[in-house]
Amino acid sequence: MNEINNDREVMSFEGDMTIYTAESIKQDLFSEISKKKHIDVDLSDVSEFDTAGFQALIFGKKYASDSGIELRICGASEAVSEVFQLYGMSDVLESHHES
Repeated sequence: MNEINNDREVMSFEGDMTIYTAESIKQDLFSEISKKKHIDVDLSDVSEFDTAGFQALIFGKKYASDSGIELRICGASEAVSEVFQLYGMSDVLESHHES
Protein backbone atom coordinates (compact mmCIF):
# COMPACT_ATOMS: atom_id res chain seq x y z
CA MET A 1 0.00 0.00 0.00
CA ASN A 2 1.24 3.47 -0.86
CA GLU A 3 0.27 6.74 0.77
CA ILE A 4 1.53 10.27 0.26
CA ASN A 5 2.85 12.14 3.28
CA ASN A 6 3.76 15.71 2.23
CA ASP A 7 6.54 15.38 -0.36
CA ARG A 8 7.21 11.72 0.51
CA GLU A 9 5.60 8.52 -0.68
CA VAL A 10 5.18 5.82 1.97
CA MET A 11 5.43 2.29 0.60
CA SER A 12 4.33 -0.43 3.01
CA PHE A 13 5.26 -4.05 2.44
CA GLU A 14 3.81 -7.02 4.29
CA GLY A 15 4.22 -10.77 4.31
CA ASP A 16 7.24 -12.29 2.59
CA MET A 17 10.14 -10.40 1.06
CA THR A 18 12.09 -13.38 -0.20
CA ILE A 19 13.61 -14.79 -3.35
CA TYR A 20 10.07 -15.48 -4.56
CA THR A 21 8.98 -11.83 -4.34
CA ALA A 22 12.25 -9.87 -4.74
CA GLU A 23 11.86 -9.09 -8.45
CA SER A 24 8.35 -7.74 -7.93
CA ILE A 25 9.54 -5.64 -4.98
CA LYS A 26 12.39 -4.22 -7.05
CA GLN A 27 9.98 -3.31 -9.87
CA ASP A 28 7.61 -1.62 -7.40
CA LEU A 29 10.48 0.40 -5.94
CA PHE A 30 11.76 1.46 -9.37
CA SER A 31 8.24 2.49 -10.39
CA GLU A 32 7.91 4.73 -7.33
CA ILE A 33 11.43 6.14 -7.75
CA SER A 34 10.54 7.13 -11.33
CA LYS A 35 7.80 9.41 -9.90
CA LYS A 36 10.60 11.55 -8.42
CA LYS A 37 9.20 11.61 -4.89
CA HIS A 38 11.20 10.81 -1.79
CA ILE A 39 10.20 7.42 -0.40
CA ASP A 40 9.81 5.88 3.05
CA VAL A 41 9.66 2.08 2.88
CA ASP A 42 7.73 0.66 5.85
CA LEU A 43 8.71 -2.93 6.63
CA SER A 44 6.99 -3.32 10.00
CA ASP A 45 4.57 -5.97 8.65
CA VAL A 46 7.16 -8.12 6.86
CA SER A 47 7.08 -11.65 8.29
CA GLU A 48 9.82 -13.33 6.23
CA PHE A 49 12.91 -11.60 4.90
CA ASP A 50 15.94 -13.14 3.22
CA THR A 51 19.04 -12.11 1.29
CA ALA A 52 17.06 -11.58 -1.93
CA GLY A 53 14.70 -9.17 -0.14
CA PHE A 54 17.70 -7.39 1.36
CA GLN A 55 19.36 -7.10 -2.05
CA ALA A 56 16.18 -5.72 -3.64
CA LEU A 57 15.98 -2.99 -0.99
CA ILE A 58 19.66 -2.06 -1.16
CA PHE A 59 19.56 -2.03 -4.97
CA GLY A 60 16.46 0.20 -4.81
CA LYS A 61 18.18 2.50 -2.31
CA LYS A 62 21.22 2.82 -4.61
CA TYR A 63 19.03 3.44 -7.67
CA ALA A 64 17.10 6.11 -5.76
CA SER A 65 20.32 7.79 -4.63
CA ASP A 66 21.67 7.77 -8.19
CA SER A 67 18.36 9.39 -9.27
CA GLY A 68 18.57 12.12 -6.62
CA ILE A 69 15.78 10.55 -4.54
CA GLU A 70 15.99 9.82 -0.82
CA LEU A 71 14.75 6.33 0.06
CA ARG A 72 14.50 5.60 3.77
CA ILE A 73 13.88 2.14 5.20
CA CYS A 74 11.58 2.51 8.22
CA GLY A 75 9.58 0.42 10.63
CA ALA A 76 11.56 -2.79 10.30
CA SER A 77 10.06 -5.99 11.67
CA GLU A 78 12.20 -8.37 13.70
CA ALA A 79 12.83 -10.51 10.59
CA VAL A 80 14.09 -7.46 8.67
CA SER A 81 16.21 -6.18 11.56
CA GLU A 82 17.92 -9.55 11.96
CA VAL A 83 19.05 -9.64 8.31
CA PHE A 84 20.27 -6.03 8.39
CA GLN A 85 22.22 -6.83 11.58
CA LEU A 86 23.68 -9.93 9.95
CA TYR A 87 25.10 -7.78 7.15
CA GLY A 88 26.26 -5.01 9.51
CA MET A 89 23.83 -2.53 7.95
CA SER A 90 21.52 -1.74 10.88
CA ASP A 91 22.43 1.93 10.53
CA VAL A 92 20.45 2.01 7.25
CA LEU A 93 17.21 1.43 9.18
CA GLU A 94 15.29 4.51 10.30
CA SER A 95 13.50 4.24 13.63
CA HIS A 96 10.39 6.19 12.60
CA HIS A 97 8.69 8.19 9.86
CA GLU A 98 9.30 11.90 9.82
CA SER A 99 6.56 14.17 8.48
